[in-house]
Amino acid sequence: MKNLLYLFILLFAISCTDTDAPKDTETNKFYADYMKIYQAYDSLGNEKTLEALTGYLNEFPEQQSAYNFKGYILAKMGNLEEAYENFDYARSLDSTAIISYEYQTGFMLFDTSTLDETALLIEKGMAQNDSSGHLYNHRAWLKLLNRDPQGALNDVTAGINRKPNLDNLYRTGFIAAVLVENDSAQAFYSEKITTLEIASPDSLKSLLNQEGVYGVLKSLY
Repeated sequence: MKNLLYLFILLFAISCTDTDAPKDTETNKFYADYMKIYQAYDSLGNEKTLEALTGYLNEFPEQQSAYNFKGYILAKMGNLEEAYENFDYARSLDSTAIISYEYQTGFMLFDTSTLDETALLIEKGMAQNDSSGHLYNHRAWLKLLNRDPQGALNDVTAGINRKPNLDNLYRTGFIAAVLVENDSAQAFYSEKITTLEIASPDSLKSLLNQEGVYGVLKSLY
């Protein structure tokens, strides 16, 4: 799920041109301070990055991108309730902030007791932006968990039509094709994930047979 972070920083950079964003020298500080936090994430780790983001938001309290990043880190630390509150608040600042839907539904997939809520949030996100490959991927996983591999395969196809460079979709497509027993689709996705060096088809098949869909999901993310 960390690949969403790279999309996130691009969206953050774009947001610096919004009419509500700080101007002139304040904009420079607003952007520079955030970049320092983002670029130091791997070396600082979750707790120190969270502290830095909290300080940043005290100074720039209306920047929804920072709330999304904070929610991501809180979720990684296992504090899902507070993480979801941050995603919700980010959406209250900008209802079109699709990455908040992408982050939150990605984490929600791991709680099989809230699959209905996950489905609703995915649909809300798609209503805002139906070109999100991540949301199609998450909905495909939701259908895999609900034992609807053909529906998952359909969502993968729709996602690839919108975001053909999202590698995770091909891996999900391979898993769905195996479960549907669609040989042509399985061959297509097997070649893609091998060429893209995403995963070993044989290893994925073996894991799927041993651990089931949920076991594969946990191992991948």
